[in-house]
Amino acid sequence: MAGVDRVVAYATTGSVDPQLEPGDFVVPDQMIDYSYDRPVSFMRDDIEEHFDFTYPFTPEFREELVASARAVELPFQDIGMYACSQGPRLETAAEVARYGRDGCTIVGMTLMPEAALARQIDLQYASLCLVTNYGAGVKGAIDHDTVAQLAIRATERIKEFNLNLLNRLY
Repeated sequence: MAGVDRVVAYATTGSVDPQLEPGDFVVPDQMIDYSYDRPVSFMRDDIEEHFDFTYPFTPEFREELVASARAVELPFQDIGMYACSQGPRLETAAEVARYGRDGCTIVGMTLMPEAALARQIDLQYASLCLVTNYGAGVKGAIDHDTVAQLAIRATERIKEFNLNLLNRLY
């Protein structure tokens, strides 16, 4: 109703793939939702309950994010599978290992149900994910101070990305 037609979701994530290092970015193309007890629909008579969610990240819009990441030379991977865990606690090493076996490359807690809700009302949806740590059991322990500092340092790069994306779209 406000005229919005696109949503860019920014997320900090853990790396399930040991090749993805803290400071790398991912523009995911798929996700698996391991969360539970979250509202996954608007549950309104005027909004279709059944909708195509084959590609949770709109392919054409994802390509705009990929082009912007390339243009500003972000260290990024242009495909990846996001595992959405329940949170707020971090994952166990066994859970992260399972996500890896399922083909996931990054893990976070925030892209579901918002991806489904956006797609349910026909909003284009894509995400830029910052890897801030290795997932539990991948490499070393998670240090929250290091994670916070990495996110702060990435802010300028994300601003460059945003400016490029906005110029590309408008």
